[in-house]
Amino acid sequence: MSGSGGAAAIATVLRECHSLKDFRFSATRSSSDGCLALADSLAAIHNLTKLDLSDNTFGAQAAKRLGEALRNHATLVHANFRDDGFTDKGIKFILSSLADVDFPALTFLDLAANDITDVSVGQLMEWVVLHAPAVQTLHFDDNDLGTKGALKLSKQLENLKNLKVLTLNTCEIGGRGALAVARAVVNIEGFERLEMDGNSIPAGILDEIQNLFENHGKTLGDMDENNDEEEEEEDDEEDADEED
Repeated sequence: MSGSGGAAAIATVLRECHSLKDFRFSATRSSSDGCLALADSLAAIHNLTKLDLSDNTFGAQAAKRLGEALRNHATLVHANFRDDGFTDKGIKFILSSLADVDFPALTFLDLAANDITDVSVGQLMEWVVLHAPAVQTLHFDDNDLGTKGALKLSKQLENLKNLKVLTLNTCEIGGRGALAVARAVVNIEGFERLEMDGNSIPAGILDEIQNLFENHGKTLGDMDENNDEEEEEEDDEEDADEED
Protein backbone atom coordinates (compact mmCIF):
# COMPACT_ATOMS: atom_id res chain seq x y z
CA MET A 1 0.00 0.00 0.00
CA SER A 2 1.78 3.11 -1.23
CA GLY A 3 -0.99 5.71 -1.43
CA SER A 4 -0.92 8.83 -3.57
CA GLY A 5 2.70 9.64 -2.80
CA GLY A 6 3.78 6.26 -4.06
CA ALA A 7 1.58 6.63 -7.12
CA ALA A 8 3.22 9.95 -7.99
CA ALA A 9 6.69 8.45 -7.54
CA ILE A 10 5.89 5.43 -9.70
CA ALA A 11 4.33 7.69 -12.31
CA THR A 12 7.66 9.48 -12.86
CA VAL A 13 9.28 6.14 -13.65
CA LEU A 14 6.37 4.79 -15.67
CA ARG A 15 6.48 7.57 -18.26
CA GLU A 16 10.02 6.48 -19.21
CA CYS A 17 9.13 2.79 -19.70
CA HIS A 18 8.37 2.86 -23.40
CA SER A 19 8.84 -0.89 -23.90
CA LEU A 20 6.56 -1.86 -21.01
CA LYS A 21 3.80 -4.38 -21.82
CA ASP A 22 2.41 -5.34 -18.39
CA PHE A 23 1.71 -2.76 -15.65
CA ARG A 24 0.15 -3.47 -12.26
CA PHE A 25 -0.60 -0.85 -9.62
CA SER A 26 -3.28 -2.45 -7.47
CA ALA A 27 -4.50 -2.37 -3.86
CA THR A 28 -2.49 0.75 -3.08
CA ARG A 29 -5.43 2.86 -1.97
CA SER A 30 -4.14 5.78 -3.96
CA SER A 31 -6.45 8.79 -3.99
CA SER A 32 -7.55 10.68 -7.07
CA ASP A 33 -4.41 12.86 -7.15
CA GLY A 34 -2.11 9.85 -7.35
CA CYS A 35 -4.35 8.14 -9.90
CA LEU A 36 -4.32 11.29 -12.01
CA ALA A 37 -0.52 11.24 -12.03
CA LEU A 38 -0.54 7.60 -13.12
CA ALA A 39 -3.03 8.34 -15.90
CA ASP A 40 -0.80 11.16 -17.16
CA SER A 41 2.14 8.77 -17.31
CA LEU A 42 0.10 6.09 -19.08
CA ALA A 43 -0.63 8.71 -21.73
CA ALA A 44 3.14 9.07 -22.31
CA ILE A 45 3.67 5.42 -23.25
CA HIS A 46 2.04 3.07 -25.76
CA ASN A 47 0.90 -0.47 -26.44
CA LEU A 48 0.40 -2.13 -23.07
CA THR A 49 -1.15 -5.59 -23.27
CA LYS A 50 -2.02 -6.00 -19.58
CA LEU A 51 -3.12 -3.28 -17.16
CA ASP A 52 -4.19 -3.78 -13.52
CA LEU A 53 -5.19 -0.62 -11.63
CA SER A 54 -7.63 -2.31 -9.26
CA ASP A 55 -8.48 -1.09 -5.75
CA ASN A 56 -7.55 2.56 -6.08
CA THR A 57 -9.68 5.70 -5.89
CA PHE A 58 -9.83 7.37 -9.27
CA GLY A 59 -13.07 9.27 -9.10
CA ALA A 60 -14.62 10.77 -12.20
CA GLN A 61 -11.89 13.29 -13.09
CA ALA A 62 -8.97 10.85 -12.92
CA ALA A 63 -11.16 8.36 -14.83
CA LYS A 64 -11.54 10.99 -17.54
CA ARG A 65 -7.75 11.32 -17.84
CA LEU A 66 -7.41 7.54 -17.83
CA GLY A 67 -9.83 7.33 -20.74
CA GLU A 68 -7.65 9.73 -22.70
CA ALA A 69 -4.55 7.68 -21.84
CA LEU A 70 -6.18 4.42 -22.91
CA ARG A 71 -6.31 5.70 -26.47
CA ASN A 72 -2.63 4.75 -26.60
CA HIS A 73 -3.29 1.19 -25.47
CA ALA A 74 -5.68 -0.37 -27.96
CA THR A 75 -3.39 -3.41 -27.75
CA LEU A 76 -4.77 -4.35 -24.31
CA VAL A 77 -5.70 -7.98 -23.76
CA HIS A 78 -6.38 -7.77 -20.03
CA ALA A 79 -7.80 -4.72 -18.21
CA ASN A 80 -8.59 -4.79 -14.48
CA PHE A 81 -10.32 -1.69 -13.09
CA ARG A 82 -12.06 -3.37 -10.14
CA ASP A 83 -12.94 -1.08 -7.22
CA ASP A 84 -11.57 2.11 -8.77
CA GLY A 85 -14.47 4.41 -7.95
CA PHE A 86 -15.18 5.41 -11.54
CA THR A 87 -18.92 6.08 -10.97
CA ASP A 88 -21.36 6.56 -13.85
CA LYS A 89 -19.83 9.95 -14.58
CA GLY A 90 -16.33 8.51 -14.89
CA ILE A 91 -17.55 5.66 -17.10
CA LYS A 92 -19.17 8.15 -19.45
CA PHE A 93 -15.96 10.20 -19.58
CA ILE A 94 -13.99 7.07 -20.49
CA LEU A 95 -16.48 6.03 -23.17
CA SER A 96 -16.41 9.50 -24.67
CA SER A 97 -12.62 9.37 -24.97
CA LEU A 98 -12.72 5.90 -26.52
CA ALA A 99 -15.68 6.41 -28.82
CA ASP A 100 -13.55 5.93 -31.94
CA VAL A 101 -10.99 3.45 -30.58
CA ASP A 102 -11.17 -0.33 -31.09
CA PHE A 103 -9.67 -2.88 -28.69
CA PRO A 104 -9.68 -5.99 -30.90
CA ALA A 105 -7.51 -8.11 -28.57
CA LEU A 106 -9.27 -7.32 -25.28
CA THR A 107 -10.54 -10.58 -23.72
CA PHE A 108 -10.69 -9.72 -19.99
CA LEU A 109 -12.48 -6.68 -18.55
CA ASP A 110 -13.14 -6.19 -14.81
CA LEU A 111 -15.33 -3.23 -13.82
CA ALA A 112 -16.63 -4.63 -10.54
CA ALA A 113 -17.32 -2.31 -7.59
CA ASN A 114 -17.26 0.98 -9.51
CA ASP A 115 -20.66 2.40 -8.50
CA ILE A 116 -22.01 1.70 -11.99
CA THR A 117 -25.80 1.90 -12.26
CA ASP A 118 -28.45 1.64 -14.95
CA VAL A 119 -27.53 5.22 -15.91
CA SER A 120 -24.35 4.16 -17.73
CA VAL A 121 -24.41 0.38 -18.15
CA GLY A 122 -26.39 0.43 -21.40
CA GLN A 123 -23.96 2.83 -23.06
CA LEU A 124 -21.05 0.84 -21.64
CA MET A 125 -22.32 -2.43 -23.09
CA GLU A 126 -22.94 -0.83 -26.47
CA TRP A 127 -19.29 0.29 -26.48
CA VAL A 128 -18.05 -3.19 -25.56
CA VAL A 129 -20.05 -4.78 -28.37
CA LEU A 130 -18.81 -2.28 -30.96
CA HIS A 131 -15.22 -1.79 -29.87
CA ALA A 132 -14.19 -4.85 -27.81
CA PRO A 133 -16.17 -7.75 -29.30
CA ALA A 134 -13.50 -10.33 -28.40
CA VAL A 135 -14.24 -10.03 -24.66
CA GLN A 136 -14.45 -13.45 -23.03
CA THR A 137 -14.59 -12.53 -19.33
CA LEU A 138 -16.66 -9.65 -17.99
CA HIS A 139 -16.96 -8.77 -14.29
CA PHE A 140 -19.66 -6.41 -13.00
CA ASP A 141 -19.97 -7.59 -9.38
CA ASP A 142 -20.86 -5.15 -6.59
CA ASN A 143 -22.36 -2.48 -8.81
CA ASP A 144 -25.84 -1.02 -8.26
CA LEU A 145 -27.26 -2.17 -11.58
CA GLY A 146 -30.68 -3.17 -10.30
CA THR A 147 -33.23 -4.85 -12.53
CA LYS A 148 -33.29 -1.89 -14.89
CA GLY A 149 -29.53 -2.10 -15.43
CA ALA A 150 -29.67 -5.88 -15.88
CA LEU A 151 -32.32 -5.49 -18.57
CA LYS A 152 -30.20 -2.94 -20.41
CA LEU A 153 -27.16 -5.20 -20.12
CA SER A 154 -29.07 -8.23 -21.37
CA LYS A 155 -30.04 -6.45 -24.58
CA GLN A 156 -26.37 -6.43 -25.68
CA LEU A 157 -25.14 -9.76 -24.33
CA GLU A 158 -26.13 -11.93 -27.29
CA ASN A 159 -23.98 -9.71 -29.49
CA LEU A 160 -20.86 -10.70 -27.53
CA LYS A 161 -20.26 -13.92 -29.43
CA ASN A 162 -16.98 -14.70 -27.63
CA LEU A 163 -18.25 -14.22 -24.07
CA LYS A 164 -17.50 -17.16 -21.76
CA VAL A 165 -17.78 -15.81 -18.21
CA LEU A 166 -20.07 -13.13 -16.77
CA THR A 167 -20.26 -12.25 -13.07
CA LEU A 168 -23.01 -10.12 -11.58
CA ASN A 169 -22.81 -10.98 -7.89
CA THR A 170 -24.41 -8.51 -5.48
CA CYS A 171 -25.81 -6.12 -8.09
CA GLU A 172 -29.31 -5.65 -6.63
CA ILE A 173 -30.85 -7.52 -9.56
CA GLY A 174 -34.44 -8.73 -9.28
CA GLY A 175 -36.10 -11.69 -10.94
CA ARG A 176 -36.96 -10.21 -14.33
CA GLY A 177 -33.49 -8.80 -14.82
CA ALA A 178 -31.81 -12.04 -13.77
CA LEU A 179 -33.99 -14.08 -16.12
CA ALA A 180 -33.29 -11.73 -19.03
CA VAL A 181 -29.54 -12.05 -18.46
CA ALA A 182 -29.75 -15.84 -18.17
CA ARG A 183 -31.78 -16.17 -21.38
CA ALA A 184 -29.30 -13.99 -23.23
CA VAL A 185 -26.11 -15.81 -22.23
CA VAL A 186 -27.36 -19.37 -22.77
CA ASN A 187 -27.79 -18.50 -26.43
CA ILE A 188 -24.07 -17.72 -26.77
CA GLU A 189 -22.53 -20.88 -28.16
CA GLY A 190 -19.25 -20.83 -26.24
CA PHE A 191 -20.60 -19.34 -23.01
CA GLU A 192 -19.47 -21.27 -19.92
CA ARG A 193 -20.33 -19.67 -16.56
CA LEU A 194 -22.72 -17.10 -15.06
CA GLU A 195 -22.52 -15.88 -11.46
CA MET A 196 -25.42 -13.92 -9.94
CA ASP A 197 -25.27 -14.65 -6.21
CA GLY A 198 -26.32 -12.07 -3.63
CA ASN A 199 -29.18 -10.60 -5.66
CA SER A 200 -32.97 -10.53 -5.18
CA ILE A 201 -34.23 -13.40 -7.30
CA PRO A 202 -37.50 -15.14 -6.29
CA ALA A 203 -37.30 -18.89 -5.77
CA GLY A 204 -39.55 -19.65 -8.74
CA ILE A 205 -37.44 -17.63 -11.16
CA LEU A 206 -34.25 -19.06 -9.69
CA ASP A 207 -35.57 -22.56 -10.42
CA GLU A 208 -36.34 -21.47 -13.98
CA ILE A 209 -32.80 -20.13 -14.44
CA GLN A 210 -31.25 -23.28 -13.00
CA ASN A 211 -33.31 -25.47 -15.34
CA LEU A 212 -32.41 -23.26 -18.28
CA PHE A 213 -28.70 -23.65 -17.61
CA GLU A 214 -28.97 -27.37 -17.04
CA ASN A 215 -30.83 -27.85 -20.32
CA HIS A 216 -28.21 -25.85 -22.23
CA GLY A 217 -25.22 -27.48 -20.56
CA LYS A 218 -23.98 -24.22 -19.05
CA THR A 219 -22.63 -23.58 -15.54
CA LEU A 220 -24.49 -21.41 -13.04
CA GLY A 221 -22.48 -20.31 -10.03
CA ASP A 222 -23.61 -20.85 -6.44
CA MET A 223 -26.76 -18.97 -5.46
CA ASP A 224 -26.62 -19.69 -1.72
CA GLU A 225 -26.59 -16.01 -0.73
CA ASN A 226 -29.47 -15.02 -2.98
CA ASN A 227 -32.34 -13.15 -1.34
CA ASP A 228 -35.49 -14.71 -2.76
CA GLU A 229 -37.61 -11.59 -2.32
CA GLU A 230 -38.21 -9.33 -5.31
CA GLU A 231 -36.82 -5.80 -5.33
CA GLU A 232 -39.50 -3.36 -4.28
CA GLU A 233 -38.79 -1.21 -7.31
CA GLU A 234 -39.07 -4.00 -9.87
CA ASP A 235 -42.68 -3.26 -10.78
CA ASP A 236 -41.62 0.28 -11.68
CA GLU A 237 -39.04 -0.99 -14.13
CA GLU A 238 -41.24 -2.87 -16.60
CA ASP A 239 -40.54 -0.33 -19.31
CA ALA A 240 -36.78 -0.09 -18.63
CA ASP A 241 -35.90 -1.61 -21.96
CA GLU A 242 -37.70 1.25 -23.68
CA GLU A 243 -35.78 3.97 -21.83
CA ASP A 244 -32.27 3.16 -23.08
